[in-house]
Amino acid sequence: MANLEISGKLIQKLQLQSGSSARGEWKKQDFIIEINESNYPSKVVFSLWGDDKVVELEKFNIGDNVKVSFNISSREYNSKWYTDLRAWKIEALNTNHNSYNPEDIPAGFTPNNNFSQQEFNNNEENKDDLPF
Repeated sequence: MANLEISGKLIQKLQLQSGSSARGEWKKQDFIIEINESNYPSKVVFSLWGDDKVVELEKFNIGDNVKVSFNISSREYNSKWYTDLRAWKIEALNTNHNSYNPEDIPAGFTPNNNFSQQEFNNNEENKDDLPF
C-alpha cells in the first residue's frame, strides 16, 4: 500500500466517534482539509483511528496549514464499495516566515530591553538606501 502526502488548510474537525467491537474499544475522528491545487479549491475528508492519533489532531486549529500523511483503503459491504483516507501523521506547515515558536528560544536567553528610542532613531537616520 502506498503512503501518500497532501497539504492544505484545516477547515473542520468532525465530532469524535467511539465504540467497541470484537477487537475492543475504538476511537475515530474525521477532519477536513481544503486543497488549492487549481483554480477551484477542493475538500478532502480524512479519518484518524486510535487514541494517540485523535490526540494529535487536538494540536491543530481551524485555519492551520497542515501536511497529512495517509493511506487509502477500500472495502465492500453489501455490494457497495467504501473508500477511506486514513491519516497516520499530521504536521504543521509554517507559511508565515515571520512567525516564531517560543519553544525555539534557547534556554537562558534574555532579550536586551536596553535599546533606547534614541538609539533606534539614530539607526533609522543612518540607514543607506543601498541594498547591501
